[in-house]
Amino acid sequence: MRGQPAANLAHLDGAGIAKANLLTRATGAEQVAAVQAAAPGRFIWFASADIAQTGALSGRIVADVKTASQTLRATLLLGGTVKEPQVKN
Repeated sequence: MRGQPAANLAHLDGAGIAKANLLTRATGAEQVAAVQAAAPGRFIWFASADIAQTGALSGRIVADVKTASQTLRATLLLGGTVKEPQVKN
């Protein structure tokens, strides 16, 4: 991701791309939200989690669900281990 939302949009426009997937670490939620707010409907976010050498998971996934009348936001916390993952809201 580029540092400013406008730079992300300029890149897509210059390449003739209508929509893009963003794959970032879960810690990039605020930057992703800024890009999505600058261009509603053009960016879809996929988050990743950090996995320690011990197999421990940590991360956060923030998802916006939009209907014609409202937008709902869900935040899921990732924890546990690779063998026994835990997802909490």
